[in-house]
Amino acid sequence: MHLDLTPGGDKSYVRHFNGELRPLTAQGVSNAEPQAANHLIHKLLVQCPVLKVDRFHKGGSFGRRTLVRGAFDVDLSVFVIKFQERALKVADWSGEAGERLQREMQRMVAAYLRGQGLHDVVEVEHGTHYKHCVNVKVRGVDVDVKMAAHVASQQGKQATTPDRGKAQRDVLMQALWDTPPHLRQADPTREAALAEALTAVVKDTHDRVKSLVRLIKCWYKYGLQAEIPNVPSVLLETVVLAAAQRKGLLSPGKQE
Repeated sequence: MHLDLTPGGDKSYVRHFNGELRPLTAQGVSNAEPQAANHLIHKLLVQCPVLKVDRFHKGGSFGRRTLVRGAFDVDLSVFVIKFQERALKVADWSGEAGERLQREMQRMVAAYLRGQGLHDVVEVEHGTHYKHCVNVKVRGVDVDVKMAAHVASQQGKQATTPDRGKAQRDVLMQALWDTPPHLRQADPTREAALAEALTAVVKDTHDRVKSLVRLIKCWYKYGLQAEIPNVPSVLLETVVLAAAQRKGLLSPGKQE
């Protein structure tokens, strides 16, 4: 392969590089199948007799448009108000009792989805991205269903703003800032409940930063993953965002 600039010369390098770069762009990725899978799960869970749901959020790399072509799934956050007629508070999701609650919720939701005719349903208790998640394959599309705490209205925020994601972020992060720095710890429950906030930050980030995110994730998924398995793609994404933030590059850019 060589560069030939003469009229009618060999331009095979163009086809080669276009092919190599295809995984680095979200343009041209069909939304139809992931959207259809998302719609079906949404429809079924609204009717689930053991859950009362406030809202759904389409997150993950598909929702944030940081996906790697041919190597992504759909993440669906389900913000739960009640489970088996029990109204839930954020504290109910933490500690040993919270672990039992989430495991039981995961088990019952998985059983319900199987009962609705979805046969490829897996209960993922300790996954790469989430704990207590239900993975469902719908017509070839992998959907990770994660039940999450709904706290947006528990401090009176819902009455003052229609943006429940922002209200949820304000409540959860204020509790973190009120905690002395030496006592702050990672909390999977909080992180799952902040999925909307992460999507909002990334979607408003300049496209060049999102392209770099896809480059790093592509490098990992199509190369390093064989040598260094089980690295969450959201971790790679966050590293790039942190680097961009330090360089002052998190300014909004055009949307794809």
